[in-house]
Amino acid sequence: LELKAKMSGEEFITFEQAATILRTELNYPADRAEHFVKTFDRNKDGKLSAKEFQDFRQKVEETKSSLVPKFKEYDKDGNGYITLEEASEILQSPPFNFPSGKVIMLLRKFDNDSNGKLDIEEFAGFYADAKATHEEIAARFDQLDKDGNGV
Repeated sequence: LELKAKMSGEEFITFEQAATILRTELNYPADRAEHFVKTFDRNKDGKLSAKEFQDFRQKVEETKSSLVPKFKEYDKDGNGYITLEEASEILQSPPFNFPSGKVIMLLRKFDNDSNGKLDIEEFAGFYADAKATHEEIAARFDQLDKDGNGV
């Protein structure tokens, strides 16, 4: 998507155009896409300048390469959200093996709009927290497992 030229010669892209990128490339839910785009509008002028768009584009690419494969793996019905059922399936299976109470706590913590499901932005925090918790538990277990027998 090319940047539009303003009469002053400054290049910019509208929120709507940037939101289209999110919906197309990341299967981002429409109701969340524009909200996410607005976080890159540093000068709050209602559009993304060339620099703001560059930062936005970099974040999109980083997200696609690391998070999108996981999100798509867990978004079983492909609707652009991770439901409570899908989140439970993730975290109650290896390597996490979290109890259901922990799953519900994590979902509530990262479900910023309280709609009972996670979009990709919310999933990013949810998954990072789950991974960090798992790694912390695994490291602690390794410390306690003096003879290395896994028990």
